[in-house]
Amino acid sequence: MGSEHSSKHQLGIGMVEVLVTMVILALGLLGVTSLQFAAAKHNSDALARAQAVLALEQFAERLRSAAIVGSTGDALVLPEAYFDFDLYQFSNLSCSTGESPYECFCTVFPASLTNCHSTICNLTQTASFDIYQATCQTVQHNPAAELSIQCIDNDETDSVTCSGGSRHILMIRWPSQTWRNQTQFLSAMCNPNVGDQYACVTQEVFF
Repeated sequence: MGSEHSSKHQLGIGMVEVLVTMVILALGLLGVTSLQFAAAKHNSDALARAQAVLALEQFAERLRSAAIVGSTGDALVLPEAYFDFDLYQFSNLSCSTGESPYECFCTVFPASLTNCHSTICNLTQTASFDIYQATCQTVQHNPAAELSIQCIDNDETDSVTCSGGSRHILMIRWPSQTWRNQTQFLSAMCNPNVGDQYACVTQEVFF
């Protein structure tokens, strides 16, 4: 009798130990899964930033190539068309297929634009082409990304949108989501409006 009672007692202890072990293992797996999701988000953010930096650098080179001598003759300026915001985010184009921006506008060159690789373009056509190319690169890997240009004009008395020697701020921004309700420090430059929640990369260009 004593032996049988001892055997049952040992069996009960073994089951409890197994259950405790399973609970600990489950909690450990939840922790590992959470870390994996956090690592994936950080890797995704890092990749988005690297791609945005590359796109901005190439856009900046296009702008430097497009700069012309201003009316005063003592500084380089960008043609006015580069500050036409209707040319950014494919606002001047239409797509009815419901596909991603890159699939809609970039896999086939739009018939409404002039291809400056094969045709000699004027200043306005060159601006449209450069902005189109830069926007395609912006959304290729991040469909929600937005490209923009801002001028901090150093002479607002003239008729030029961005006078010679002014700061040109190029920016690519994209929606940024919080992870597990963590506090996010958002740049005012990326988020000028109340309620905005964007991450961004900027680059300044001077001529």
